[in-house]
Amino acid sequence: MSPVESAARLAGSQAELATDPAQPAADEPTAGRGAARARLHHVDAMRPVKQLGVVGTHSFAFFAPAAGYAVGASVMITHVTRFAFLFISAAMLVYAYPRLDREGIKVFWRRRLVAVALPYATWTLIYFLAGIGSFHSAAAASYHFFYLLFTGYYQLYYLLLLLELCVIYPGLLWFLRRTEGHHGLVLGLSIGLQMLLMGLLHYGLLAGALGKGNGMTELWNYEVFVVSGGLFAYNYERVHAWFLEHKRLILCYTLGTGLFAEGWVAAGEAGVPHVGGVFAAAVFQPAVMPFYLGLVACVYLLGVSMCSRRRSGRFRALVKVGVDDSYGIYLSQILVFQFLVFVGFRRLDSFVPWWGLTLSGVVIVFTLSTLLTSFLARLPGAKALAGRPRQPWRTLSPAAWRGRVQLLEASAGPA
Repeated sequence: MSPVESAARLAGSQAELATDPAQPAADEPTAGRGAARARLHHVDAMRPVKQLGVVGTHSFAFFAPAAGYAVGASVMITHVTRFAFLFISAAMLVYAYPRLDREGIKVFWRRRLVAVALPYATWTLIYFLAGIGSFHSAAAASYHFFYLLFTGYYQLYYLLLLLELCVIYPGLLWFLRRTEGHHGLVLGLSIGLQMLLMGLLHYGLLAGALGKGNGMTELWNYEVFVVSGGLFAYNYERVHAWFLEHKRLILCYTLGTGLFAEGWVAAGEAGVPHVGGVFAAAVFQPAVMPFYLGLVACVYLLGVSMCSRRRSGRFRALVKVGVDDSYGIYLSQILVFQFLVFVGFRRLDSFVPWWGLTLSGVVIVFTLSTLLTSFLARLPGAKALAGRPRQPWRTLSPAAWRGRVQLLEASAGPA
């Protein structure tokens, strides 16, 4: 069998696979719907971009100084990844499950539990075992394990957010249908509500109603990104065409709101009241939310560009690798960060500037997480360890890579 034929068979066997816990198999018939829909590869391409931003956020947390304008201004940008996560998740659920009947609900939940709950429980156990030596008794260790399981270890709380989204999804779908024809008004009201919620969070007026993470674990604090993701998918053809027609407008809007957001951080560093140095780079604040909306739109346009058939087969193959491994990178990255801390990487700050250490951390962690995910995806239990079905070892061979590149080169065209 030629490399091209091998790659074609591989592509066919992997077409049904979801590469993210929020992404059902969008190119096969889904629950409550008989017809298949074309997979949105450019939305898939947003995932490795998002994961790169997540790794960047954590690299700042592990290796950058605790305060300072440059750090705050940079972290403020990478915070967009958490909002992009909910936007993509809501969009892909609405796109892949536009109708849910009684039987469809069962299929929906069976797939979500395998895709979300199984990796969540597995990696909670892995991280717990990695730190078990710090407990002085079995009772303390047991308590901590169940605490992690119900609140989310470090970055894993996002999977709890995703489960919350799955719980409310039938209601979200019903709401989108009932408001059809008024979705512009819905988006406007949703933006207004998000600004209000972020204002209450930013100024500490909801402190008593928040759990772990000061608002980061409650889905309602991300409502505009859930709603806008759902609206995007519900009106996909029209919105996609509008995005492509108004690229410059989107870029200018994002640049303008980004400059305002960075000015907000600078004002905080200068001691302007009610902004504050630490608060200036906080996750939830109304001054920055418009920038996040624009940045999510820009990442979408970047995904469209990355998947264009004008791109070389090698580039598109690399994008596909990033898409396939993005969930595993998300799951395993903190383990890699902990490894770097253990071997003393952080002590290099005595002769390497913080920004060099942080950027190096991003490259190293993203690369090692990708390699680890590729390995875990070929072991028994790959769905729990890498968030994807088990892959054959032969797909790592140079021949399989060349076949994939040649197949993508053959599909190149003007689109």
